[in-house]
Amino acid sequence: PESFVEDGERLWLVGWSDAGWNSPLFDLACLAAYAAPELDERALFLAGFGEEPGEAMRANFRALECAALIRDILRSMLAESRSTLAFDHAAHTAPLLGRFAGAYAEFEARG
Repeated sequence: PESFVEDGERLWLVGWSDAGWNSPLFDLACLAAYAAPELDERALFLAGFGEEPGEAMRANFRALECAALIRDILRSMLAESRSTLAFDHAAHTAPLLGRFAGAYAEFEARG
């Protein structure tokens, strides 16, 4: 998340570069893609949508989590080959690849 907005009752995480262009489910999947492994997926859905997800929504969520990671892997790999910044982009890419492997395995196993 690039920005935080707090209204006194809720804390909003807003990625201004993508705001309004994606499905709310994709936004939730992006958050989950970087969350700790012990993230309570049920609680995330309840907070984001106010209801229990059905199996179809869970499958879509897992697919979108993979898509979010692929997007960031590609950005990082492009930076590896093009960036002139003094930053270890390869070290940034490696854990993303690991997260994607886990997310994709979960998608394959559960749909």
